[in-house]
Amino acid sequence: MTNDDVIHRSRLRLFALAREMGSVRAACRLLGVHHSTYYRWRRQLVRFGPELLRPRERRQPRMPNAIPPMVEQRILALALAYPGWGPTAYGA
Repeated sequence: MTNDDVIHRSRLRLFALAREMGSVRAACRLLGVHHSTYYRWRRQLVRFGPELLRPRERRQPRMPNAIPPMVEQRILALALAYPGWGPTAYGA
């Protein structure tokens, strides 16, 4: 069972517990979820079904100052080809 399955199951358990207890706020308090989150999930559940309660995959962040992968590969190739090259150690 993956971590996403555990999260999905706990979200579905929140709805079952709220139905069983008859109180949304008490169920949310018991499971540590804010009641506004419950109602947001409930709208999604009614509209799209239980599969939408699964955690979404996030895209990899793009850093504005990251160097392109091709440049990185060329730097690594140069460093591996010439291991003696590097900063000069003054006073050593």
